[in-house]
Amino acid sequence: MIDTDRFKWSESDIRQLVERQTKATGRKSNRPATVRIELPKPQRGEKFVRGPIPLDWIKAAIPLGRKSINVCLAIWYAAGFKQSNPVKLTATMLAEFDVTADSARKLLMRFESAGLVEVDRKRGRSPIVTILQGSKRPAEL
Repeated sequence: MIDTDRFKWSESDIRQLVERQTKATGRKSNRPATVRIELPKPQRGEKFVRGPIPLDWIKAAIPLGRKSINVCLAIWYAAGFKQSNPVKLTATMLAEFDVTADSARKLLMRFESAGLVEVDRKRGRSPIVTILQGSKRPAEL
């Protein structure tokens, strides 16, 4: 659960920030000051998806099916967590991303056709997925 209260700014906080920026630059602007808020970082022990993930890879996967972004995130999460390529895509991991084994199987076939992954399948086992970089080369992790 993300604690959203720590991201709330009061009017006085914003005024102080604007004053500091005005003093630092020595000029005033007619534009309202943009307030930069630090992006949330995972807490110790909290799960996260390791990046960078190539945007072209994601763009190629998105139109392949309804749950394609979920499968993308599951694959990249597994690769980042294990720090390896290829990775085993277990039913438990897929469930964390709200994907059934049947949906994943269909999407992985589409991902293969698009040249995004190679999949090693064995009856009764979780698929072993190798992430490719467009031209069928393994992605560096």
